Amino acid sequence: MTDLDDFVNHIKFTQQLNSEEQYVVNFVLQLKNGSTHFSFKTSGSTGIPKEITLSRDQLFTSAANTLNFLAITSPIHVLLAINPTFIGGTMQIVRTYLLDGNLDIVPAQAVADLHNAHYDLTSLVPIQIAKIYEKAPHLLDQLGHILVGGALIDPTLEQMLLADRRINPSIFATYGMTETASHIALRKLGQPYFDTIGDTEIGFNEAYCMKIKSKVTQEAWLQTSDIVEIIAPTQFIWLGRHDFVINTGGIKIPPEKIEALLKTQVSQNLMLTSLPDELLGQRVVLLVEGNSIPKIDFSSLSSYERPKAIYHLIDFSYTPSGKLDRRKTQQRFIESQ
Repeated sequence: MTDLDDFVNHIKFTQQLNSEEQYVVNFVLQLKNGSTHFSFKTSGSTGIPKEITLSRDQLFTSAANTLNFLAITSPIHVLLAINPTFIGGTMQIVRTYLLDGNLDIVPAQAVADLHNAHYDLTSLVPIQIAKIYEKAPHLLDQLGHILVGGALIDPTLEQMLLADRRINPSIFATYGMTETASHIALRKLGQPYFDTIGDTEIGFNEAYCMKIKSKVTQEAWLQTSDIVEIIAPTQFIWLGRHDFVINTGGIKIPPEKIEALLKTQVSQNLMLTSLPDELLGQRVVLLVEGNSIPKIDFSSLSSYERPKAIYHLIDFSYTPSGKLDRRKTQQRFIESQ
């Protein structure tokens, strides 16, 4: 690890510090001053954002787990192009510090305009991946290992990236949360399952919701609301969130699974949700973002999974980190009926 007095010299800022860069400076100063605990806010994608406190050891352990899994060694050149005030961005700072590296800070909207980039590790959100692929696909090969978080990778985009022989990027979808100091598992593009990192142990409760235990959780089981299929002690397939499961006629439907299947047919964002139904309890409906409703083939779905109606909203609601805010979108949809 580099001396913290010198670490700021390893960070490439813009000419005049903006608020996000000032956060980076303040965070490094907290490290330098020996702070043992740090506060972060959750994204709010599953409810009201809450404040989470993590220890210095938790942050450093998480960072080491990622670097070891990806076999990244010193010296390291890291790109920070996401909001550093959320845990995913902050962890890029910690990973850089652990390996005596250099950190470049680039505005999120400018990442597709980079030239002659040569990085070992980059964190992005899906919309940035899409914009880079549209504008400068070769850039994806210059960003090193790319960690994608904040939201799900569009299945159509994933297939396009895998099929494009011009590029061979190293892209990983991440699974984690603020409470686990960012991700505890990574899924390589094209792979259906996540691999856990570090000493992470996984299990599930009676509702098949995953629980996690590791040094990062201070050896305590952390119960999640994520429905998973565990296929090996260190591997799982993410199916969706228990909070959003639709119970229609006694059959439980994870909307994220159905959305992924349908998304390969359309370019618009989709959200599977429900309306009250006297007979079924909940009636499955599909929301489409935009002004029009595209033609969609539902033949691959069971009768319970198949939407009974399709509606459109001009735009969906999203959290500051870019995740679909299902509750707000659902509320706006109901109010519009």
